[in-house]
Amino acid sequence: MKSFYKATVAASMLAGCQLPPAVEQSRPAFGEWGIDLAAGNVAIRPGDDFEAYANGSWLAETDIPSDQATYSLVDTLSDAVRDQLRTALTTGSSKDAAPNSTREKLLDVYSAWMDEVRLNAIGLAPLQPYLDAIYDQDSYAELLPELASIYGSAPFGLGVIADPANPSRYIAYVVQSGLGMETREYYLAEGPTYIAYRNAYTDYIETVFRLAGYAEPAARARSVLNFETELAKIQWTQADSLVVENIYNPMSLEELQALAPDIDWAFALDRRGLADVKTILVVQPSAIRSGTELMANAPLPILKDYLAFHLLNQFAGDLTTAFDDARHAFHDKTLQGRAEKQPRWSRGIALLSETMGVGLGQLYIESWFPKSSKCVVAGLTDKVIDAFRTRLKSNAWMDEKTRQEALDKLDSVEPRIAYPDNWTDYTSLETNPKNHLENRRTLMAFDWEQDLARLGGPVDRKRWAYPPQTVSAYYDAQVNKITLLAGILQPPFFDPAADAAVNYGGIGAIIGHELGHGFDSTGRMFDGDGVLRDWWTDDADEAFRQREAILIKQYGAYEPIDGVYIDGALTISENIGDLGGLEIAYTAYRQHLDACCDGETPVIDGLTGDQRFFLSWAQIWRGKSGDDALRNQLLTNEHSPFKYRINGVVRNIDAWYEAFDVQPGDALYLPPSARVKIW
Repeated sequence: MKSFYKATVAASMLAGCQLPPAVEQSRPAFGEWGIDLAAGNVAIRPGDDFEAYANGSWLAETDIPSDQATYSLVDTLSDAVRDQLRTALTTGSSKDAAPNSTREKLLDVYSAWMDEVRLNAIGLAPLQPYLDAIYDQDSYAELLPELASIYGSAPFGLGVIADPANPSRYIAYVVQSGLGMETREYYLAEGPTYIAYRNAYTDYIETVFRLAGYAEPAARARSVLNFETELAKIQWTQADSLVVENIYNPMSLEELQALAPDIDWAFALDRRGLADVKTILVVQPSAIRSGTELMANAPLPILKDYLAFHLLNQFAGDLTTAFDDARHAFHDKTLQGRAEKQPRWSRGIALLSETMGVGLGQLYIESWFPKSSKCVVAGLTDKVIDAFRTRLKSNAWMDEKTRQEALDKLDSVEPRIAYPDNWTDYTSLETNPKNHLENRRTLMAFDWEQDLARLGGPVDRKRWAYPPQTVSAYYDAQVNKITLLAGILQPPFFDPAADAAVNYGGIGAIIGHELGHGFDSTGRMFDGDGVLRDWWTDDADEAFRQREAILIKQYGAYEPIDGVYIDGALTISENIGDLGGLEIAYTAYRQHLDACCDGETPVIDGLTGDQRFFLSWAQIWRGKSGDDALRNQLLTNEHSPFKYRINGVVRNIDAWYEAFDVQPGDALYLPPSARVKIW
């Protein structure tokens, strides 16, 4: 019966796709039907700790590798993809790459990075002209716009984005920037843990100055930390910087100059090729005003030390082994808990994914990605969209006007699966197989020139934000598209040989999650054409806010580290995505069974279809984090930790209670009136 059922649901899911026989006959990558049952701990009641019930043995027996900060199935897949990318790139001789081809340029960048002996011999020489300019009395101000736009080494950043209010054009933007420890809380939070972080950061700054040959490195380090602490005090929090209505502040050049008069903005924009822009989006106005004022009032030697350190910090991993070791010791080991460096080849492939990701991704698609998966996932995506449509039509809190707007927007959502139709043209990019730092600067400049070229033209609706090998998915409100990258379209997220419940609980829920982003507190600010327009009525807004507040309170009560709680406001969009995505995928799964199997689902290995569905969700978020990495996530990341992406979600879903007979008295039990239902 098990084999017949698997074959039946596989055939229904794959209908219309041309698949090689090997795909249809292959075994699932996990267990007999897609779930690694041995990873669980059935001695634990699902209602007490669903994460432990599904993953308890794995959690108890698995150590985080010494070169990792976290260890999860996403990390495992990312490591495997990097290995595949290395094989695709380096198999055969570099002579096999055609002159001026993308592969030749990838090999140039990779080879230069791998030559650590040459990097040590070159030392600081490629960066020295920039450092000299910073300390020159007259030229540092001329360099500041470049530090802000390309190198991320200034108290503000400059960039180019599609205009949220007019998705047919690009505009320039100004954003707060310039902290070496990611977020303001590292500078301002009290307690011995954060004091230790600040002490370690000061030691790191001192080490960087000493390695660069500067006198009095300890005094310089203290001054830089003090400057950044003052900068942290005036910057916005992560949560505040996610509120669309707060951060959309378009200004003319004259308005920006009046807001922050301590910078000559006409000069800065002109230096970066932005002289002709008519509108500048100021993301955090008060932070830009106060940050530039702080710069203007800082003693010039301190400001120059700050700029020099941030330039060195930006490139520390690209310099000598000593600089690389210092950067790892602080950023990776102290802040993240990554005891050892990852292998140099792995870091090199990650560098290529960051800088020439689309070109590298083309090799991945050609060498490793099964094209048949694109068709199968496209069909499954259509089913999840249909399920969301069903749920919107019966949504209890939307009034009819908002509901119709939502349905119209859903009708215009465009799914993008696996990889783009058009690949980046690197013909104009010049690379050097013997000078890594030159390549890094060239690649940064190449990206900037690409951004500048978009100004004045229509928004490129075919552009993808991430390369296809990334193990991820995302929603883009400005083009109203969900994108499922090839890297995530593999087991356990998606397995064409697995039980249907596993695929709906895995990639189906991911699809639902990304769809939901188009309709949450951020997505509702953009209509189906990607225009910044709040299409909710006041009644719908009030009803949504009531539910949102309950979920914020739920997650804000979770304490992953003693004394450190989840920021319910920072994580709310992703928590809603998880909850809504799983609800939408469950409806899609039940509709799938109605269509293929008269609503029936047999028991497999003692588990019902609904149980297998929820176990799939728990399996894809199996993971562990060390305390430093977990603390960093709680401060900076919009996603909740692994445990709460499982337990925090299922306890709000009625079908999970029924599937596992969860009763009052179980630790995760919530009375029906306390369960949040949004989509």
